[in-house]
Amino acid sequence: MMKISSQFYVLISIVGLAALIFFGCSNPNNIAELAEETTTETETTSKYTVNFESNGGSSVADITGVTESSTITAPSEPMKSGYVFDGWYKDSGLTTAWDFSNDTVTTDLTLYAKWSLPTEYTVSFNSNGGTSVADITGVTEGSTITAPSEPSKEGFRFTGWFKEVSLTTASDF
Repeated sequence: MMKISSQFYVLISIVGLAALIFFGCSNPNNIAELAEETTTETETTSKYTVNFESNGGSSVADITGVTESSTITAPSEPMKSGYVFDGWYKDSGLTTAWDFSNDTVTTDLTLYAKWSLPTEYTVSFNSNGGTSVADITGVTEGSTITAPSEPSKEGFRFTGWFKEVSLTTASDF
């Protein structure tokens, strides 16, 4: 059997104490303090989900994994037959619009689609002394209309409808 000298025990104690001091433990008798101080804390960043309630329009995919305090990109506009999309709102009462350039996500949230009826116009035709032509009502912006029947005027030939009084730009129905 091998005999271990007391110098060996002193050497081991010194190395152990040096390790405790090196790793930052102020009390060599408190190993729990060493474990606590050397544990690395990881900071977690919250991630959120933005839901889109299209209020009767086509569905819009949620945006998931949004980092706290970041802005989001506006999704493609939903569609709803007979309506015009007026933007996304923070509240179901549709009073506060979401600003995609400046508003930031700080919790899970739902944005609500606002819809309005399209503006309707009446298209009138001036036959310049020819037979009258009925107005076309309920025309929405961006839509096309069918050319009305041609007016007649004795001694004249009808050459088309024009966009202005000067008769320079022909209408293309």
